[in-house]
Order: sequence, then C-alpha cells, then structure tokens
Amino acid sequence: MRKKKSDSYSSLVQANHDTDSTKHLIKEKKELYRFWKKRTWIIENLLIEIQGYFPERITDKYLNELYSQCFKSSQKRSRELLSRCVSL
Repeated sequence: MRKKKSDSYSSLVQANHDTDSTKHLIKEKKELYRFWKKRTWIIENLLIEIQGYFPERITDKYLNELYSQCFKSSQKRSRELLSRCVSL
C-alpha cells in the first residue's frame, strides 16, 4: 500500500512538471494519490490501535495472519459468552 501511495505521488509530481499534461490528467493523479494516502492512513492507524505498534512492513501474509488471529480471538470470546449463558 505504501508502494502504491509512493508510485501515485511520483506520477503526480511528474504530471505537474510535464507541460503537455492536461488539467484532467493532473486531477486524476491527485485523486489517485489522495485515495492511496487515505487507505494507507486508515490501515496504519488500525494496526496501531489493534497491536499498539506499527510494523516495519505490511504484507498480505502479515495481514492474513493478523486477520486469522482476530478471528480466532472473536470465536474464543463467543464460546466464553455462550458457556456463561448456558451455565445460568
């Protein structure tokens, strides 16, 4: 995600320097950069909130492992709540 944000920023800078670029192209590149910037910010802040720190690299493998940990944790909590209700 950081790579996509960086790539979109680079293309935005290049489009701003090109004299042949149209306003539409520059606007499109700005929107793409803002999109990836927002997505990156959201993911980074969620990871900080969930784990208390920000990992050096965010890969698909890392996100999948985090998802499975969260899923297992939620299943465990559900089982605990169910067992409490049954024992009442």
